[in-house]
Amino acid sequence: MRYPGVCNFPVDLKTLSDGARDELYNLASDLLIAIGIIVNLLFFYIVLTNINVALGIWGGINGYVLALVICSIAGASLYYVTRMMGLR
Repeated sequence: MRYPGVCNFPVDLKTLSDGARDELYNLASDLLIAIGIIVNLLFFYIVLTNINVALGIWGGINGYVLALVICSIAGASLYYVTRMMGLR
């Protein structure tokens, strides 16, 4: 991680060893990548829905897909934060 001082972590960086600190930075990078992929999939679905609604194929956006995407973001965040909190 290039600028670790701009992030808030769920553990104190001063109490971590160098290996655990590197693992924490890797987990933070993985979290940002996962959230970025999920958000890009959300935008892809929105564009796909707009095209199909304009063509008259679909009736509108599916609420279940949006709920799945929101739960995916929450799930990825919880997964990585709990992994970060487990570092000592």
